[in-house]
Amino acid sequence: MRDLDLKTLRLLVAVCDLGNIKDAAAQELIEPSAISKRITQLEDALGLQVLVRGRRGTEPTPAGQVLLEHARTVLFTMEKIEADMAAFKGGIQGHVRVVASASAIAESLLDDLAGFMREPRHQNIQ
Repeated sequence: MRDLDLKTLRLLVAVCDLGNIKDAAAQELIEPSAISKRITQLEDALGLQVLVRGRRGTEPTPAGQVLLEHARTVLFTMEKIEADMAAFKGGIQGHVRVVASASAIAESLLDDLAGFMREPRHQNIQ
Protein backbone atom coordinates (compact mmCIF):
# COMPACT_ATOMS: atom_id res chain seq x y z
CA MET A 1 0.00 0.00 0.00
CA ARG A 2 2.00 2.95 -1.28
CA ASP A 3 -0.50 5.61 -0.23
CA LEU A 4 0.16 5.04 3.46
CA ASP A 5 2.72 7.64 4.53
CA LEU A 6 3.88 9.05 7.85
CA LYS A 7 2.35 12.49 7.28
CA THR A 8 -1.09 10.99 6.64
CA LEU A 9 -0.76 8.78 9.72
CA ARG A 10 0.27 11.82 11.79
CA LEU A 11 -2.76 13.73 10.50
CA LEU A 12 -5.08 10.81 11.25
CA VAL A 13 -3.81 10.68 14.83
CA ALA A 14 -4.25 14.45 15.21
CA VAL A 15 -7.83 14.32 13.89
CA CYS A 16 -8.73 11.46 16.23
CA ASP A 17 -7.01 13.06 19.23
CA LEU A 18 -8.61 16.46 18.71
CA GLY A 19 -11.97 15.19 17.48
CA ASN A 20 -12.19 17.31 14.35
CA ILE A 21 -10.35 18.23 11.20
CA LYS A 22 -10.37 21.98 11.84
CA ASP A 23 -8.44 21.74 15.13
CA ALA A 24 -6.08 19.14 13.69
CA ALA A 25 -5.38 21.46 10.76
CA ALA A 26 -4.58 24.34 13.12
CA GLN A 27 -2.25 22.13 15.16
CA GLU A 28 -0.48 20.70 12.11
CA LEU A 29 -0.35 24.05 10.26
CA ILE A 30 -2.18 22.71 7.23
CA GLU A 31 -5.48 23.58 5.57
CA PRO A 32 -8.49 21.50 6.66
CA SER A 33 -9.20 20.67 3.01
CA ALA A 34 -5.71 19.17 2.68
CA ILE A 35 -6.37 16.88 5.65
CA SER A 36 -9.74 15.87 4.22
CA LYS A 37 -8.11 15.09 0.89
CA ARG A 38 -5.38 12.96 2.50
CA ILE A 39 -7.90 11.04 4.61
CA THR A 40 -10.11 10.47 1.56
CA GLN A 41 -7.11 9.20 -0.42
CA LEU A 42 -6.22 6.91 2.48
CA GLU A 43 -9.76 5.55 2.62
CA ASP A 44 -9.74 5.01 -1.15
CA ALA A 45 -6.41 3.16 -0.94
CA LEU A 46 -7.70 0.96 1.90
CA GLY A 47 -11.08 0.47 0.30
CA LEU A 48 -12.91 1.31 3.51
CA GLN A 49 -13.96 4.22 5.68
CA VAL A 50 -11.69 5.04 8.61
CA LEU A 51 -13.43 8.15 9.93
CA VAL A 52 -17.03 9.11 10.51
CA ARG A 53 -17.50 12.83 9.99
CA GLY A 54 -20.48 14.41 11.68
CA ARG A 55 -21.76 17.61 13.26
CA ARG A 56 -20.21 16.67 16.59
CA GLY A 57 -16.81 16.09 15.07
CA THR A 58 -14.89 13.17 13.68
CA GLU A 59 -14.54 9.69 15.14
CA PRO A 60 -12.73 6.59 13.93
CA THR A 61 -14.73 3.67 12.60
CA PRO A 62 -13.85 0.24 14.01
CA ALA A 63 -11.35 -0.17 11.14
CA GLY A 64 -10.15 3.37 11.80
CA GLN A 65 -9.58 2.52 15.45
CA VAL A 66 -7.34 -0.40 14.48
CA LEU A 67 -5.50 1.82 11.98
CA LEU A 68 -5.15 4.51 14.66
CA GLU A 69 -3.49 2.05 17.05
CA HIS A 70 -1.08 0.96 14.33
CA ALA A 71 -0.42 4.59 13.37
CA ARG A 72 0.50 5.44 16.96
CA THR A 73 2.88 2.47 17.07
CA VAL A 74 4.52 3.42 13.76
CA LEU A 75 4.91 7.07 14.78
CA PHE A 76 6.32 6.08 18.18
CA THR A 77 8.78 3.75 16.46
CA MET A 78 9.85 6.53 14.08
CA GLU A 79 10.43 8.86 17.04
CA LYS A 80 12.51 6.14 18.72
CA ILE A 81 14.56 5.64 15.55
CA GLU A 82 15.21 9.38 15.33
CA ALA A 83 16.23 9.53 19.01
CA ASP A 84 18.52 6.52 18.68
CA MET A 85 20.19 7.95 15.59
CA ALA A 86 20.58 11.34 17.29
CA ALA A 87 22.39 9.57 20.13
CA PHE A 88 24.93 8.25 17.63
CA LYS A 89 25.38 11.76 16.24
CA GLY A 90 26.08 12.89 19.79
CA GLY A 91 28.90 10.40 20.15
CA ILE A 92 27.36 7.18 21.44
CA GLN A 93 28.97 4.31 19.60
CA GLY A 94 27.48 1.36 21.44
CA HIS A 95 25.39 0.08 24.30
CA VAL A 96 26.51 -1.85 27.34
CA ARG A 97 23.85 -3.85 29.16
CA VAL A 98 24.75 -4.96 32.67
CA VAL A 99 22.96 -7.81 34.42
CA ALA A 100 23.96 -8.61 37.99
CA SER A 101 22.74 -10.32 41.11
CA ALA A 102 21.61 -8.33 44.13
CA SER A 103 24.74 -9.30 46.05
CA ALA A 104 27.03 -8.08 43.23
CA ILE A 105 25.17 -4.80 43.12
CA ALA A 106 25.46 -4.40 46.88
CA GLU A 107 29.16 -5.33 46.94
CA SER A 108 30.80 -3.20 44.31
CA LEU A 109 28.94 -2.93 41.04
CA LEU A 110 27.56 0.56 41.63
CA ASP A 111 31.03 1.93 42.39
CA ASP A 112 32.47 0.15 39.36
CA LEU A 113 29.76 1.53 37.09
CA ALA A 114 30.19 5.04 38.47
CA GLY A 115 33.91 4.88 37.68
CA PHE A 116 33.22 3.51 34.23
CA MET A 117 30.73 6.29 33.47
CA ARG A 118 33.18 9.01 34.52
CA GLU A 119 35.56 7.98 31.75
CA PRO A 120 34.92 9.53 28.32
CA ARG A 121 33.63 6.40 26.62
CA HIS A 122 30.98 6.51 23.99
CA GLN A 123 28.57 3.91 25.26
CA ASN A 124 25.09 4.02 26.67
CA ILE A 125 24.83 1.90 29.83
CA GLN A 126 21.54 0.13 30.43
